[in-house]
Amino acid sequence: HAGLEVFEGDLPQLADELRVLGTDRAAVSWIDPAALVRPDEVVERLGNAARAAARLGVRLGFHNHWTEPVRPDGEPSFLDLLRRLPAGLLWLELDLGWVWQAGVDPASELERTAGQCPLVHVKDYVSRGARDDIPVGEGIVGYERLLPVALAAGAEWLIVEQDEAGSDPFDATRRSLDGVRRILGSA
Repeated sequence: HAGLEVFEGDLPQLADELRVLGTDRAAVSWIDPAALVRPDEVVERLGNAARAAARLGVRLGFHNHWTEPVRPDGEPSFLDLLRRLPAGLLWLELDLGWVWQAGVDPASELERTAGQCPLVHVKDYVSRGARDDIPVGEGIVGYERLLPVALAAGAEWLIVEQDEAGSDPFDATRRSLDGVRRILGSA
């Protein structure tokens, strides 16, 4: 993950770092919601960065938060606009917890992004509207329904994310892994 500015200004160095790490994927980690008042400009910047990245052998992705899946006044969401870019140019790292927090159905987003979301973040919550994340499978996001949809949409990796892991992050990690395994039926 890196900011869009890194892809626009320090791409050769980032490409070298990715090669050292043994990967060719990198994702834009955050777009300031204030920038989304001009979504077409941001999409153009992302498209240009993705083309430049591709020339250096880097596959560029985008990680969403709570603002990008929302459809303002019936207009397309920012994620909808990104899906209009040419196939294969930009992949999406859907964060299902943030999609759910935005009040948007994560399963619908996955289905609309099938084949374009190789990495999927799974984050569970106690409630909507608060930042009370807990281990996957212990909250109310509904991963029993979502994880099979993510795999059907082409997810290669399910990335557990828990911003606040409490006093024992290793226990939270184990509980999330156990939850994902239970949901997918692979103990």
